[in-house]
Amino acid sequence: MNEIFKLSETDVKLIAEACFKLLQKEPKIKYALGREWLKQFPNKAGIYAIYDLDELVYIGETAKINKRMGDLRRTANHTFRKKLAKKKFPQAEIIKGKYKFKISIEEKLNKYCIENISISSLVLPFGRLEVETNLIEEYTKTKLNSPSKRSQ
Repeated sequence: MNEIFKLSETDVKLIAEACFKLLQKEPKIKYALGREWLKQFPNKAGIYAIYDLDELVYIGETAKINKRMGDLRRTANHTFRKKLAKKKFPQAEIIKGKYKFKISIEEKLNKYCIENISISSLVLPFGRLEVETNLIEEYTKTKLNSPSKRSQ
C-alpha cells in the first residue's frame, strides 16, 4: 500500500476539525419551501450542518448538497425531519406505509422549520464520510443525529 494515503486517526480528526471550521464560516441559509431555496446550495458533494435557532443539531454528508436539501423538505426522505418532529411534537406518529406524519403535523413541522432552521454547507469532493463521522461524534452525538454506524 502506498504510504501517502495512510492517515492516522489523529490526522482524520484534524482534517475533520479543519472542515468544520470552514463549514462554520459558510453562510447559514434559512429553511424555505420554494425551488429558489434549493438553488442557493451547490450541486456538488459535501457536508452540511443544520442549526435550530443557531444551535448545531445535525451534520450530514451527501453526493449532491442541493438535492439533499430537497430531501430535507420531505419527511419520508430525511431522518432529521422525523427526529425533529418527534422532539417538537411528541404526539407525532408516522403514518404506516406513508413514511410521513398527518397533514396537521407536517404543516406544524414546515412552519417550525421556516421559523427556526438554517443550513450551511461545504463542498467536499472526497472524505465526506470520515469527516461526517468525526463531526457527529464530536458535536452532535446527543442531538438529532443517529449514532454513526461507520464509527462503531
